[in-house]
Amino acid sequence: MMRLLVSVSLLALGCNTDFEGKSAAPTGVDPPTEEEVEDYITNGALDLAPGTTLGGASVATEDDLAGLDWTDLGGVPEDLLDGDDDTLAVLSCAEGEWPSMAGGTWSCTATLPPERVDAATGSDGDVLMVTAGTAAWVPIEEAFGSAGCPAGTIQTGDTCVESAARPALTWRDAVLACATDSLHLCTHAELLPGCVAGSTTPASTGLEWTADRTGNGQAAMAFDQDYDCEATTESIGNQREYRCCTGAR
Repeated sequence: MMRLLVSVSLLALGCNTDFEGKSAAPTGVDPPTEEEVEDYITNGALDLAPGTTLGGASVATEDDLAGLDWTDLGGVPEDLLDGDDDTLAVLSCAEGEWPSMAGGTWSCTATLPPERVDAATGSDGDVLMVTAGTAAWVPIEEAFGSAGCPAGTIQTGDTCVESAARPALTWRDAVLACATDSLHLCTHAELLPGCVAGSTTPASTGLEWTADRTGNGQAAMAFDQDYDCEATTESIGNQREYRCCTGAR
């Protein structure tokens, strides 16, 4: 009789219990919603106990991360094993210089990069040709040569004449330079047609050598393409630009 009275008293207080003495959730009380649980968590800082796991994995703390060493990282690319592999950090360029890559090595240079060639400056049939490191539009026959002539030459009659003069040398050195290339120093007669027609580029220094020699052998003929192609005599010890010639094939 006493046990029955205790059970009735507990029910009157809104509690639920079994006859083994174990408590259950009070009847009439709804469990918290997901939104309420999330609000409890984000409403303030949480102090997790040591050994706390997340999905079975240990939770790393700020102290854990602060103690990491570079060698503790895995999968680091080989070129970063020495840190950041910043090869430019030790490069010190002077004013007016900039870093430039050449042969796989960075260095400082003051050399300007080649200027861009404007396509609008070319004419129909021109091709882009690089001469002494400078690119420019040139007629296709100048780049690839006329029929029977090698590239870079102009055919005048039975002779192929270089369309551009070579850098200045003495007369003797010019003769040898042409011979080294299995060519010959152009004569005045070979140069004159291209000079008159304007199909060859004038020498930047004005006069250029011809193969013709004077009677005493101390001077050779040269002519100025900018001045009506007139010939003159010049001491063979002086340095002038020149052109090499060969027979048309």
